[in-house]
Amino acid sequence: KQSLSIMAQSFTSAHTDQWIARELNGAAPWAERHSHCLVSWQNELILMGGFTTPGGSLNDVWTSSNGQDWERLAAAGWGARDGHCAVVLGCEIFVIAGADQASAPSPTPPLP
Repeated sequence: KQSLSIMAQSFTSAHTDQWIARELNGAAPWAERHSHCLVSWQNELILMGGFTTPGGSLNDVWTSSNGQDWERLAAAGWGARDGHCAVVLGCEIFVIAGADQASAPSPTPPLP
């Protein structure tokens, strides 16, 4: 039986042959996940959705200007999903397809 380790880590590279672990300021505020999307938009990193165990598919959106400090944005206008695709075209982010594999409520609490 294989063991799956889901992580909440960040790495950076100016050249793809050398990767450096990026220290987050404290623990990552977002749940450990896989099958998520990350795009660069208006000088910000945008982390969207994915899958976490336990919990299932996510529809949270996080932003960072430096890869260390993250802030959760308002609820996404799309349903929980993982395995989706995201791309920036002009000044818009397109989130396309994916699957909702919710096995329990999202581990990320709703915004106040």
